[in-house]
Amino acid sequence: MFVAKLVLSAAFARPRCLTPELRASEPDPLARVTEPYRPASAGFVQSQVYPFRVHYRRVEDVERIIDLVVPSVETSWAVQIEEVGWPAPAPDGLVGGSADYDIYLTEVEGGGAYVWGWGPDVIADDDWYSVTSFMAIDEGLSDSDMLYYVAHELNHVSQYTIDAQERNTFVWESIAEVMSQVVDHDPAVYIDYGAIPDFQEFPFLSLGFDGYKSAVEAYDRNSYYEYGGIVFGMFLEERYGQNDGLTSLALWEGLAQTTRQDTTDYVDSLRLLEPSGSLAALYTEFAVWRMFTGDLDDGAHFRDGGLWGTAARVGTEEELTLRQADGYRGEPVDPPYDLGTNYYVVELGPGSDQALRVEVDGGRGAQWGIAWAVWYPEGPASTGTVVGGPSELLVAEIPLTGGTRVQVGVVNAGPVDMVANGDVPRRSFELSMDVVEPSPPDPGPSTDTGETTAITATSRSTALVRTGCGCSGVDPAGSWLLGALVPLLLRRARR
Repeated sequence: MFVAKLVLSAAFARPRCLTPELRASEPDPLARVTEPYRPASAGFVQSQVYPFRVHYRRVEDVERIIDLVVPSVETSWAVQIEEVGWPAPAPDGLVGGSADYDIYLTEVEGGGAYVWGWGPDVIADDDWYSVTSFMAIDEGLSDSDMLYYVAHELNHVSQYTIDAQERNTFVWESIAEVMSQVVDHDPAVYIDYGAIPDFQEFPFLSLGFDGYKSAVEAYDRNSYYEYGGIVFGMFLEERYGQNDGLTSLALWEGLAQTTRQDTTDYVDSLRLLEPSGSLAALYTEFAVWRMFTGDLDDGAHFRDGGLWGTAARVGTEEELTLRQADGYRGEPVDPPYDLGTNYYVVELGPGSDQALRVEVDGGRGAQWGIAWAVWYPEGPASTGTVVGGPSELLVAEIPLTGGTRVQVGVVNAGPVDMVANGDVPRRSFELSMDVVEPSPPDPGPSTDTGETTAITATSRSTALVRTGCGCSGVDPAGSWLLGALVPLLLRRARR
């Protein structure tokens, strides 16, 4: 049962939110009454800035509420709701004693904090399914953690206001983690409890899984995978946004529906960010960024990648010498799920001026991609991707001149019509690698971006080629995701 696992996890790591798993444990959320789950209140402290009040059960907590809890909520509200544009809490009538939003400093089983949402859509004639909620914060939460936790939970409040019926835990928690960082930029918080290493350790698991899925529990029975999904959330924010939370808001708004049926899922929302409706280019680009963590950070990707520690290195299928890579033929021990990646590392000897030719013959029914990076003694790495359609053989040639290490990711980008909350299978592939003499550079169409790169790529498919740190090569859309976000963000105002 979820609560039992929560208590077990709390013994050694950060407690999980009770959102939305606790809601899902009820057979009929609409039939649930609120009072059995609402904490007791002996009184409250009213914010003088925003419409919320913080209840207490012990009088001795009043001073701490005034000095710490209320300011933490006000700071989080100012950033997320006023600046970024997340919606204010859905109205609850007079539940809790007033129309103001109710927060409780109380005992939380297992520690931490949670947001509880219930009931029908309370705002008619809009494009959202908004439900009433309240927040509970454990009395034992440390002062240093208060702002981060409150920011995370306040984002859940706004999520409930936009799409209370979303069933994918990954998107709830990864976005709330991103917004916590927007409010309180403190990388140590999500490093300390091991969420990023949990996510990075098993890259062949699907984007969108969580620590409660049997596929994840088969490798780690106490995984914080969905919280470590902040890695993907920060990729979206940093690669295509301004690190200000607007990309996360656009993604969550793309999930919204007007009924209790979860008709629009995580993949549907991601498709709204990509004009062709395919996740292949987006996810293969992410597979590149995912390599640049800990001591492999090259200063050109994640803002905090270098602070995440060696434990945040992405897991690899095999680590080879250049000699071992020459003539390599094989299939993965742990085949990737849809939206999963297998990584291979090749350590290079000094003075190599050759190229690594990589061929991927992927399982039928899915789109596949190749992502790679070459590190040098100094400066940023060279990176690139090749993306093909379903069942197409992909070929990439990676120049190694001057490099010390090359890492190759084989990406299962899922079927064109993938459903995130449906069946997510594993699909194997055949990988071939050979050391070859580099081919002459292919000038291709003019894409003068002011950047230079040593990467070239070829494909026997109708592949999309991306090189360097920008979107270039033969991609006709250029910075496609950034452009796609503009109309999305312009419709943020509720109709």
